[in-house]
Amino acid sequence: METLSGALRETPARFLVLAAAGSLSIVGSWQAMRWWDPFLTHRSILAEGWGSAAASGVLLLCAAGPLVALVRPLVAGGLVMTAMLVAVVGARHEWPIHVFVSLLVCAMVTAWRSRRAAWGLGIAALLPVASYAFLGTTIVLPYQTSVTAIGDRLLQLGAYAGVVALALGLALWLRRSALTARRTAGLEARAAEVEQQSAVVEERARLARDLHDVVAHHVSLIAVRAETAPYTVPDLSAAGRTLVAEIAEDSRRALEELRGVLGILRRSVEDPERVPQPTAADIATLVKRARTAGESVAWEPADLSGVSPPAGYVAFRVVQEALTNARRHAPGEPVRVETVPDATGGVVVRVGNATTDPGDAEGRGLTGMRERVEALGGVLAVRRDGGELAVEATVPGTAR
Repeated sequence: METLSGALRETPARFLVLAAAGSLSIVGSWQAMRWWDPFLTHRSILAEGWGSAAASGVLLLCAAGPLVALVRPLVAGGLVMTAMLVAVVGARHEWPIHVFVSLLVCAMVTAWRSRRAAWGLGIAALLPVASYAFLGTTIVLPYQTSVTAIGDRLLQLGAYAGVVALALGLALWLRRSALTARRTAGLEARAAEVEQQSAVVEERARLARDLHDVVAHHVSLIAVRAETAPYTVPDLSAAGRTLVAEIAEDSRRALEELRGVLGILRRSVEDPERVPQPTAADIATLVKRARTAGESVAWEPADLSGVSPPAGYVAFRVVQEALTNARRHAPGEPVRVETVPDATGGVVVRVGNATTDPGDAEGRGLTGMRERVEALGGVLAVRRDGGELAVEATVPGTAR
C-alpha cells in the first residue's frame, strides 16, 4: 500500500508546496473567521454558536484533504464532502468557504496523479456551490461575513466553474512542466552516463595501444635474444640451444596471441595519468635495448630536449612500434632510425628496414601509430619501395 512518505518522494516539489499551502491557508483563514470581526456586523453559528468539537472536526477534515489527496484523491474528496454535510446539518444550512477551497486544492494536487480524478474532484467542488445557488444554503466567509444566493444563480455557478477550470488548467500546466523537467533531467543523466562510458572506452583503447607497444616490444626483444643466443654464446650446449629455440618460438607465439586478445583490457587500479610517460629523450633507451638484443640499429643521436612532451611521447611510440615490426617481419635486417627535431617543439621520425614480408602494412600497430600522430595534427606515411619498408611520422609540437 502506498504511503505518504512514498508519495512525497515521487511527487514533484511544486505539488507538495501546493498541498501544504492549501492546508495552511485553510487553518489560517478559519482562525481569522472565528476570532476576527473588525466590523462587528455578523456572528456566524460556525464562529461561536456551534460546538467547538464539531467546528474543529470540520476544520480538520478540510485541512487534511489536500494532504490526503497526495496519496488517495477519492478518500480526500470523501473527507471534505463529509465536512460539508456536517456543516450544513449542524449549522443551519451554513457551510464555510473552506469546503470549496479544500476540494479545489485537492483537485489541483490530484492532477499530478490522475487527470480524470482531478476533473472529478473539480466537479465535486461545484456541488457545495450548487447547493448555495439552488438550495439556499449560506456560504460563511472569513472576517465573520456570509453570502446568500441572490440574483442570477446560473451566473454565480458559472463564475465558480470558471475558477475551477482556471485552477485545473494551472495544475495541468504544472504537471506538464514537471514531466518535461523530469524527462530533461533523465536525458541529461543518460547523456552524462554515455559521455562517461565513452571516456572509459576511449581510455581503454589508449591503454590497449600502449599495452601493445610496450608488451610487444619487450616480448620481441626476448625472441630476438633467444634466436641470436647460439651465435652470441658459441659454447652453448645442445640442450641450451634447444631451450633458447623453444623460448624464441614461445615468444613468437605469445606475440601473435597478444595481438588477438588486445580487445579485452582489464581496468587498471593505477591512474594512468599519474604514470610517467616516455618522451623523445627515451628513444635512445629504445635503440640501446634493441642493440643489446642483437639487432642492428643505425641512429645518429640528436638533441631532442626541445621536443614538447606530447610530440615526444608520440615519437617514442612510433619508434618503438617500428622497431617491433622490423623484428617481426625482417629479423636480422639492419634498421635505420632518424629523428629530426624542429624549432616549434615538433619532430620528424623516419624508420626504415629491408623486408621481404608482404604482410599488411596497416596492421594493429601501425593503426595505433597513425591514430597517435593524427591526434596531434601530424601525418604518418608508410611506404614500400621494392624490398624496403619506410615509416615516416611528422609530429608537430602543438596540435593543429
